[in-house]
Amino acid sequence: MSDLHVPKLETFDVSAAANVDPKGFVRGVDVFETHPHGLYMGRGADHPQFGYLESWLLPDLGLRANIFHFRPGVAATSHRYLDVAEVTRGPGSDAANGAFATGDDPITRDAGTDVWRTRDLYLDLVVLDGEVRVDDADELTAAVAAGLVDAETGAWAIDRAFAALAGITAHDGDVDAWLASVGCPVTWADDVSLAPADQPRPKRVAIGAGPGAGAVDGDVSVGKR
Repeated sequence: MSDLHVPKLETFDVSAAANVDPKGFVRGVDVFETHPHGLYMGRGADHPQFGYLESWLLPDLGLRANIFHFRPGVAATSHRYLDVAEVTRGPGSDAANGAFATGDDPITRDAGTDVWRTRDLYLDLVVLDGEVRVDDADELTAAVAAGLVDAETGAWAIDRAFAALAGITAHDGDVDAWLASVGCPVTWADDVSLAPADQPRPKRVAIGAGPGAGAVDGDVSVGKR
């Protein structure tokens, strides 16, 4: 049975060097780099299986591309992990009020702002040893049936996932080569330092809020990131 839940929201505040994760925890960011085609982030992670996360937010493709740096002794479950997501940039865009652009809607790119937001749309592409698969279609189906995501957005997510699947497959499982071929080149860190897994729980704010928002209480389990 699929895990029925609302779409996960994240905030990426470049000037504050912070990422508010899907549980509302404020994570310090080591590196943000803005590019014409997207935003790169590198930060530590206190997850028991991996200690560093690199991500590229790619609004034109409706994707977030990730590398999870697994801890010693943990078998890698992915070499690249792509989330299908709506990506917006800038407070004052529709995203600031809780609405996200989809399909052919314009993506806000205000050069004077530096806050990015994502709304995860359930589908993931997992790439390991050149093999690629699409995961969590059952979660998207359940979300559409429950009215958590409208049918148009669901169709857009499916289109984004299978466009990525076709492109990656055509490039023999090489995600980076496919991204470069569609005008979204990505680079990754040569070396990273894994964060300890037993860090104190960071500040938690309302989900989807900025890192400077007031802290909220609640015992919420930490998500995968």
